[in-house]
Amino acid sequence: VLSRRSGLSSGGSSKEEEPQESQEIQRSLLESLSDEQIKYVSLGETFVSELPGCLDRAFRETDKEWRGKSLPSGTTATVAFIVGWELVVASVGDSCAYFHTGSQMLQVSGNHRIEEDSATGKPIMTEEIKRIKGMGGSVARAEIEGKAVGPLRIWPGGLAMTRTIGDKSAEEVSSSEPEVRHLTIPQQGGRLIMASDGLWDGVTPKQAF
Repeated sequence: VLSRRSGLSSGGSSKEEEPQESQEIQRSLLESLSDEQIKYVSLGETFVSELPGCLDRAFRETDKEWRGKSLPSGTTATVAFIVGWELVVASVGDSCAYFHTGSQMLQVSGNHRIEEDSATGKPIMTEEIKRIKGMGGSVARAEIEGKAVGPLRIWPGGLAMTRTIGDKSAEEVSSSEPEVRHLTIPQQGGRLIMASDGLWDGVTPKQAF
């Protein structure tokens, strides 16, 4: 059974810090596996079934470690595992992953940017926004000299997304729980692209492929 992993992080930390954060997610993930679970790698299906829980623990532990470092900002994170013909992707933030089968484009990660109603400019009342408000948070644009500017953000913290890793300023309302998606790769295979908003704000997934 073939097992491969890839990781991507993007945030306000320096370029030197981001690779370390990605490495810590992978380290936390491996540490969350018991000796028995590590043996499951050779069993394919069993290993895949264990991945969501392991990824969840790894993201949360990395978040806890990085908030303790008092960094100026946190990061998005997207991790992909390919085990045999199974693809498992866990993500927080807006560093999205897409899989192209050759005939179909599939978004295989979550996107935790705040969705906006184009007609009203108000946030769409998703489950994420309900969670934020249920925790006592709010959603609004930043203000400069009394004028609302920029994208919708969650407060406290001022993040333009609802889930991240290491954002201490928004710890009251943001979440590091990853959204996990699972895809069985078709027989003809396909291509996977993971990238931060630096790419997706400039091109569509179709253009990227």
